[in-house]
Amino acid sequence: MERTTVLLRNEGELKEVIRTATVGFVGCFMGCIIHDFEKLQDKQTKTEYIKELYKECDSWARDEYDMRNKINVLIRIIESDMVVQAMEYVLKANSRKLDIPDIKENAQLVLTHLETGKLKLPVFED
Repeated sequence: MERTTVLLRNEGELKEVIRTATVGFVGCFMGCIIHDFEKLQDKQTKTEYIKELYKECDSWARDEYDMRNKINVLIRIIESDMVVQAMEYVLKANSRKLDIPDIKENAQLVLTHLETGKLKLPVFED
């Protein structure tokens, strides 16, 4: 699979993009985006996915454009091979600043599923 984004170069950039999408969004949706990563490579499917996600979860984004930007942050983290670091960042976040109490549990679940193979990161051609 080919990478489609500019890769993150360090943890400072990772923290910056996480803050852009919000820690809560990253913790809540990373597992879904990893699971659906392959189908999101098709532009039409990705557009429909974003529209549907915005309809179901509009409290996470101001509009569909904002939702697209947040999804693109997750894709960029995945393509930069920084999912583990992102989930660790979520786990260290101040719980009072998170939108939903289960977000840390979601982040831990992503890490556990990556370790056990229930969730697999895409393999990229470099």
